Amino acid sequence: MTTGRDARYTVELVVDSSTMDMLVASRVSNISRGGMFIESSQPLPLDREVAVTFRLGPNAAPINVQGRVAWTHDMKKGSIRMLSGNGIRFTDLSPADQGRLEAYLAFLAAGGAPSVGQPAAASGKTLPPMAGGAN
Repeated sequence: MTTGRDARYTVELVVDSSTMDMLVASRVSNISRGGMFIESSQPLPLDREVAVTFRLGPNAAPINVQGRVAWTHDMKKGSIRMLSGNGIRFTDLSPADQGRLEAYLAFLAAGGAPSVGQPAAASGKTLPPMAGGAN
């Protein structure tokens, strides 16, 4: 869905991911317009197709996306510690969900960073409007 390497943002989002033979609930540690890194002690094989569902806020509508495992380790930001997991490259994201994701990433780029469980007011910024659900 993208060319080159997109800016990645550190987040703490809950995600459900599934393959043809398993469903896993886990945590996203970073996200970009073209993909995300899902921490996992048991990474999937490279190029495995994955269905992913996540929310950009506690009351936001879910985003459903298809992707492929593109890498299985990542460096924790500000550390030399390697994280095990699944780097997912998005392969099928609806235009509406792509717009919601890009608005959220613009919000993060501008300095907003509430975690999923934290009200937006605690950060001093307001979350961008999300279609299909209030933040």
